[in-house]
Amino acid sequence: MAQAEINPDLNEAFAITRRGRQDGFQVVNYQLDDGQEATYPSAYFAVNPNVGPTVRILRSPPGETMEGLIGAILGTGQNVLDIGVAIRYMWLCFEQISGRLDAEWRSHGVVIGPAGGEVTPRNLVYYTEGEDGAQYAAGNPGNKSQWLRALALVLSPIRLNTQLRREYLDALTVRYKATIEEFAGMRVNDSPGTFALQHSAWTQNSTYLRLAASLDMFLFKFRDHEHSKLRFATVTTRFRDCAGVGDLRFILKILGLTLVEFSQWVWTASLADDVERILRPGEEIDKRDSYTPYVASMRLCTKSPYSATANPNLHIFVHSIGCANLRVRSINARMVGDVNLADTIANAAVVNYVRGSRYNLQPEFYRPGSVMAPEGARVALEAQSAAGSLDLELMSEAGVMEGMQRAAEPADTLPHSWWKFVVANQATVPACIIGPMYVAWKQISNVRAGTIGEHLKAFGALKLGGQP
Repeated sequence: MAQAEINPDLNEAFAITRRGRQDGFQVVNYQLDDGQEATYPSAYFAVNPNVGPTVRILRSPPGETMEGLIGAILGTGQNVLDIGVAIRYMWLCFEQISGRLDAEWRSHGVVIGPAGGEVTPRNLVYYTEGEDGAQYAAGNPGNKSQWLRALALVLSPIRLNTQLRREYLDALTVRYKATIEEFAGMRVNDSPGTFALQHSAWTQNSTYLRLAASLDMFLFKFRDHEHSKLRFATVTTRFRDCAGVGDLRFILKILGLTLVEFSQWVWTASLADDVERILRPGEEIDKRDSYTPYVASMRLCTKSPYSATANPNLHIFVHSIGCANLRVRSINARMVGDVNLADTIANAAVVNYVRGSRYNLQPEFYRPGSVMAPEGARVALEAQSAAGSLDLELMSEAGVMEGMQRAAEPADTLPHSWWKFVVANQATVPACIIGPMYVAWKQISNVRAGTIGEHLKAFGALKLGGQP
């Protein structure tokens, strides 16, 4: 029997060269990314075992007291406070914020505290002493009862980020001042917005960030703590640069799926890479009292593996579905990175169509013995669910219906059934499935610059042959 001839275009034994010549320029695969790979918390603790993140705190100048620090902070006015003063004050305050553990608190091999032991935010970091701190104008000593007020003011650059939208920042600043007044127990003239702006550079200091994050990690552990309202200042340190985790939580919630169920709808390698990156075993991503949610704010990595930038395909997948359902969070999500847009959107379109047109409905309250909804009928009801929640009139006006031959669709919502359906259609997603997404995107209004909503609105209009 004659051996089948191999198509030279498919024969990987031969290199790709210019015009097919043996001496022609050869094309090889190079890594063309920026060279900065995401690193994980486990890598940090492998190099720094058994201790929390290091904080280096300068020694207090002679005669420094808690009251003197409070006076210096509350009397800052238009001046800029030395960050060493702020850091020493935070460290002193942590001594007054304690809680008792019901069980051992351990994360990434670090024993933060034993069962029954008393811990403070100090237990979460590794203290090293620096040289003498610089002298400063202490001003009038403050009242020690105002320590929470001064601490909230010192933490204001964390929450009142100058990169926030102006209208949101203004509203947040009003709420922040109200929180400070609650700590003070009276009306005060503190201006947290001005203080945060003057000291915005503090957010680039590793020790300052690690102390703020350790306070948040402590208060998240002890949610009913008497000083839990301080989290209003520190909450953004948790899952900072971890938008990919938020994206995954969001899509599971709006689709009503578990992680295992969702994973079966992942049909592209680039999307699978993102999911695998976020769910990498051994990183404590599912441990609520872990260091992992603070991977960026505690500077445990060079580049967060959980950010939207590190997981751009998941980011666009999730929010393309969200935009199709007019979710404000998705419309305003930031557009980041370069993605495999065609495959990612095709995958998202199938998920959106199936989960949006076949419903898991069953009466939940009825009299015993009723034949209206017999026990175990949920799957059968789901299989009988109609597939017609499309605005066919709108699609027809947009030209989506023209020349469309609708293939037989699965009656269920099982991923493998729909994968077979796509394969049977020559690995294409029919217009009746992807078209509704284009129509929904085109109808998005009031988009902001640089957002996924802006991008998909234009993309939908382009696909439908019209103007945004």
